[in-house]
Amino acid sequence: MPGGYDSSPDNLVGVATLAKKAALKVFVLTDTLAMCFSILSLFLILRAMRFDQQDVSISLANTSTILVRLAFYAFGGFY
Repeated sequence: MPGGYDSSPDNLVGVATLAKKAALKVFVLTDTLAMCFSILSLFLILRAMRFDQQDVSISLANTSTILVRLAFYAFGGFY
């Protein structure tokens, strides 16, 4: 977890130090989006392998490529 955990004696749970910051919420949201895009891309590729029609397979593969790019950008690959 970015920022680490608060392990002070007053806090018995071990809460993330940046839990109330907007930057951490954006980080968690974009990482979640990246994971969802990646998983959906994998399922589309697996689905494309099952089709006998080449045009449907190519369409699914192209959509999968777009989702992988979106996952890359959501994860922070645009730096």
